[in-house]
Order: sequence, then C-alpha cells, then structure tokens
Amino acid sequence: MTATVTSIVPRLIGLALFAALLVLGGLSGKPAAAERPRLALVFGISDYDHHPKLKNSANDADLISASLRDLGFDVMARTDPSAAALRRVIGDFMARVAAATDPVVVVYYAGQGLQVGGVNFMIPRDSNIKTADDATAQGISLAILIDGLRLANRSGTSLLFFDACNDNPFAAAAATTRGIAILETERGLAPMDVSARMAVMFATSPGRQALDGAGNNGPFALALAENLTMPGLEFMEFARLVRDDVLAATNGYQQPWVQTALTEPFYFKAATPVPAKPGKDAMTRAAEVVYETQPGELAATYEDGSYALLIGVSDYEDSLKAWRDLPAVRGEIAELGRTLEAIHGFRVTTVPNPTGQQLEAAIKSFVNEHGSKTNARLLFFLSGHGITIENKLTKKKVGWFVPKDAPHHVDSPIPFANTALNMSRIAEWSELMEAKHVLWVFDSCFSGVALRMMEKKGDAAVRPWEIHLHMQPVRRVITAGSENEEVPAESRFTRQFTRALRGDFKIGDQDNLVTGAELGDFLKKDVVDFSFGTDLPQTPQSDTIIIPDLDSGDIVFRIEPELTAAFKP
Repeated sequence: MTATVTSIVPRLIGLALFAALLVLGGLSGKPAAAERPRLALVFGISDYDHHPKLKNSANDADLISASLRDLGFDVMARTDPSAAALRRVIGDFMARVAAATDPVVVVYYAGQGLQVGGVNFMIPRDSNIKTADDATAQGISLAILIDGLRLANRSGTSLLFFDACNDNPFAAAAATTRGIAILETERGLAPMDVSARMAVMFATSPGRQALDGAGNNGPFALALAENLTMPGLEFMEFARLVRDDVLAATNGYQQPWVQTALTEPFYFKAATPVPAKPGKDAMTRAAEVVYETQPGELAATYEDGSYALLIGVSDYEDSLKAWRDLPAVRGEIAELGRTLEAIHGFRVTTVPNPTGQQLEAAIKSFVNEHGSKTNARLLFFLSGHGITIENKLTKKKVGWFVPKDAPHHVDSPIPFANTALNMSRIAEWSELMEAKHVLWVFDSCFSGVALRMMEKKGDAAVRPWEIHLHMQPVRRVITAGSENEEVPAESRFTRQFTRALRGDFKIGDQDNLVTGAELGDFLKKDVVDFSFGTDLPQTPQSDTIIIPDLDSGDIVFRIEPELTAAFKP
C-alpha cells in the first residue's frame, strides 16, 4: 500500500494533482481484458535508520516484482526508499496510472507499519517515530494512496497488498515482525474505505503481527508468489489460497485479511485458451465429436466444449523426507496436454506440483468454471504418489492422492489426512457437476481403491455402440492399477493413454470413435501384458460411478487422421 502525504493540506494538494492528471489523460471506452495495461508499484524496506531492521522485506519486494513481471506487469520497484523518495515514486506512478486506459494496477508494500487514530501508515526508511504526532508527520498514509487510485484509476482495477502490520508494540518491536505502534489502545488494523473496483489484502488480521520469515522471504510474500501464476483463479479464490498457505506456514498465527469492492471477476492468470490448429473442419469434428444420429443427420456431442485439468506431482518437499520425486511426471503431463489440445480440441489447464490446499482449490476452481456446462466433456488427470490406508478401527480402506507437501502417512497420520486428497471427494464432485461426460484418470499407486470406495457397475465389458452413449451422462474412472498395486515412476499407463488419444492404436469397433470403456479395456490389456512377470505388475481398472441418472452414457473421443498426421510429439 502506498500514499503520498500526511497532513491535511498536502493531501488536498495531492488529490488536486491526481484530478488534473485525469483530465490530461482523458477517458475512453474500456478495452478487452487481455488488452488492458498492467501496472505495478512494488517497494520493500528492510534497512531502517532508526527502527528495527527487517531481514526479508527487500527480498519480498524482489520476489513479488519478478512474479508480476512474469504476468505481464510493467513494474516500478524501489528498495529502502526514504520518505522523500517514497512520495516521489508514488506521484510518478499515479501519473502513469492516470495516463493509462482502464489499467489493472497492483501495489505491494513490505516493511514496518502502524496505526494511529484509525489511520494505517507505511514507515519510510529514514523515519524516526516516537509519538503519534511523529507517525502522522513522517508516515505514509494508506488512505492517501487509496484516494489517489480512486481518482487516477476510475474504471480500472486496483489491487493493493500490504505486507506489514498495524499492530503494535513500539516498545517491544523486533526484527522478526513488521509492526511498530504508538498507543497500546490502538492495536490491530483499522478498516479501510475501499472504493469500487478495488481490493486490499493485508498480510495479517487485527491483533496480529506480520512475520518477517525465518528463511529468505516472509510467509505472505511466498504465498502470494506461489498463487499469482496459478491459472484460472478468480481473485477471491486466490485470496483464500494465500490465506490458507500463510496460516499453514505460521501454524495458524498469521491470517491475511481482505477487503474487496471488485465489481467483476478478476484473474491474474486466466486459463490458457487453445491456440488455433491446422485443419479447422477436422478440429471441429474432433472437439465436438460429430456423430450421425440417423442417415444423413449429424449432431455434436459436446456443444459446450471440452476441458481438461491435468495435475502432476513430480517434486515432493525434500524437507519432509516422505515421498521420492517422480521426475518423469512433468514430461508425461506436458505430452498429454499437447495431445488433448492439438487432436481433441480441449482447453487444458495444467497444475504442476500443487500443495494440498492448491490441489483442492484447483479442482474446485475447474469444477466451478466448467461443471455447469451441460453439454461439455471434462477430463481430470492426476499423476503422482497414491496410497491406500486401512482404518484401524473400522477396517475400511481409504485411497489418497498425495500432494507435494503431504507428510508421511505412518509418521503423521492426522496431518497427512488433512493434506492429501481423499478419493471419496471424486464422487462428491462428480455428483455436483452438471457436465454431460466426466472422466477421472489416476496414474498413482494403489489408485484402484478409488473404485472400491464408490458404488459402481459390476460389468466393465465393452458395451455395444449406441447413440445414447453420446446423449446420456456418465462419470467414469480409469486408474493405473488396483488397490494393492504400486505403479512405476516412469508410467507406461500415461504414455499408452496419450498414444491411444493420438490414434496410434486401433481401439474398439467404431470408425474413428473411442469410448471411455474402450480406453479402459485397452489400457488394462496393454499394461497387464507389459508388466506381467515384472517386479511391479499393474492391473488398470475402469468403471462408471453409479449416480442416479448419471451413468448410462460414456465419454467419447474422435480420432481425425488429418490432425493425428499433423501432430508432432
């Protein structure tokens, strides 16, 4: 957060300047989201002249600057500015905002902070604050910054991140926290007057200090950087993930706090659209799966599109010493994504190495965005470690998919259960969605227990090809092995699944059309034949989840020779 001046007269002068800049900059119609300028102001203050020095504030500013540049922001960054330099760069930045057309604006501040008389202040490097009067004279008020953005960015989006705290205590301030205060009676954050199209996120909630961090960065900056580049996260979902990550990193001590008046959904990084591909007619047939309802009449199975969420965990937390890395997963997921986009017209979202919170958030976000598209095809593909655990009391077997930050299930059973993904959630999400065809694919050890945990059909044999498979809904699960089987680090299952979708094999008895049941049968025969007699025999499983009125159709893939011939693995 930032501001320009601290007394009443300078504040009025500052607002008049911003208003003049608006007149000079002019107003115009709002451009498309992809064309809107992205401007960021980032500063971190570590090396205070008179107050406790902070080890990581400058590092945090560097981290957030790099993350925002990766997202296409034009970043103005300053480290350890004096009060004069801080006011000057804020004024320069406001002029740029006023001259831009409906920009997306981000301001990030890391350093000491305090509250006096219900007003929140940033503390410049050269301030020497001993009284409340010193604070109002030397500090930089956040209210001034918000007033300036209200005028300079009247129809754009403004997002402010204040990585400090307004808590206390001046007398006991230490370099492990980011808060100084004057009055014991003014603990905690003061509410902000947030205007339309604006959101403010504080690193901590009222009554708490924002931690500087034991490593090279503070917990709030790390959480921001990790979630900024995750595709398809609307701002409030992004903020929730940041909050959860900070809570986890600080053992519940530090809880970020958000005030928002955004008037439309905002995404730092939207889901990646599918680029144009050669063979437009073939792409249309493959993406929509055009089929013949009766002689001479064609219909599209997926008028609402095809969407895939690919989650791969290859790099597990070394500090936990719980799970070995799976380096092949990253390449396998990338190859599958290219195949789905180029040959089947999917819009693909890839989530590499998620934490437990990020894993669940990614699935929820995908379900929220696409689950209500009634004539859509959805594919969920999860690759990484999996485990089957038997409850000692109930003897019930439970399957889990393991994110990168899960502890070992034997050493820390409760923390593991609170981090890993319980396979029973698959049935819950499947019933929640209204999309016509949903396919869940798991390439992980012991993943076959996912089917045992769900009510399912007993006969997994290939069914006759019927038109109702296109028209009726289904929730299908395909797993790389049974509930008692490990799977190898380099996966034949994923490779053959990808090759089958590329048309490398003749599958089923229909010309250019492959159903989920046929895919499951092919993978079971291929992988069983390949792994028979090895140290890791695999028996892939395939079945439909029994949900009333959601189990009579089947997902369909159309293989178009024009697209498969043009595809370069």
